[in-house]
Amino acid sequence: MVDLAVLRRRVERSENDLLAAFLTPQERHAVGDRIDRAGARWAAKEAVMKALGWGLDKLDPLQIEIHGAGKEPWLELHGQAAERAASLGLTLWSLSVSHTETDAIAAIGEAHD
Repeated sequence: MVDLAVLRRRVERSENDLLAAFLTPQERHAVGDRIDRAGARWAAKEAVMKALGWGLDKLDPLQIEIHGAGKEPWLELHGQAAERAASLGLTLWSLSVSHTETDAIAAIGEAHD
C-alpha cells in the first residue's frame, strides 16, 4: 500500500526524477502525470520484491515492469528479477491494483512449478 500524498511530496522534492528511478519509460508513458497510477505500480513492485524475498538492496525496481494501463494489469520480469523468480519456481503471476484519492494498493498471486 502506498500513501499517495507521501509519494507526491517525494516526487516534488526530488532533485532527480524519482519516477524514473522506479518506473520504466513505458510505465512513465502509461502513468503520465497520474500519481495514483504511479503509486499502484510502486505497490505492485514492492509486492513482487517481497514475493521474491529481495528488497531494493538486491533488486532494481526497473527489472519489474507493470503493464495494462486501464486494463487487466500484468507484470513482466527482467534480469535478476526474472532469474530469481525462475530459481524459486515462480512461473505464473496474477496482479490486482487499485487506488483511492489517498492510497494505492496492489496484491499479487504466484504459482510454483
